[in-house]
Amino acid sequence: MKFLVLCACEKVIIDKNGAHSLINIMQNAELQNVPQSGANASAMMQASELPSNAVLPQLWFVFSIWQPSSDEVGKTFQQMHQIFWPDGTKFMDGPLEFKPDESYQQNSFGVLGFPVGQPGPVRIVTWVEDRGRPITETHEYFIRVKHAAPVSPVTAPTK
Repeated sequence: MKFLVLCACEKVIIDKNGAHSLINIMQNAELQNVPQSGANASAMMQASELPSNAVLPQLWFVFSIWQPSSDEVGKTFQQMHQIFWPDGTKFMDGPLEFKPDESYQQNSFGVLGFPVGQPGPVRIVTWVEDRGRPITETHEYFIRVKHAAPVSPVTAPTK
């Protein structure tokens, strides 16, 4: 199995023939807290501090393309994937079973929740296994998470 592509995107559209269209490939994510209006400077500072395990409730996708050899066509494989927080702890992992035909194998899977609690690179790792044994090298993709300085809340003018 030859590795060709690994990326993350906000949305994947799969047509009736199995072709994948990727919407907004993700390379960077910037998070900016907006404190509630009327908050004082001390409360504003606390509002900007996210828990290190904060997860944005967003569905996003990991996409890959593999090219099977002629002896791999029609066999069942598992694409393994792991996603890591910037500090190196595991956010999630899991397998995706697939059976390639003669053409390129396009795989995508949805992830519910995007890890935003830590600034730095979110690392996505994938490889293919055959009956529990790796048959490819591991491949990585990174999405850089940045925490921007909090902005002042917009307050309504007083009369």
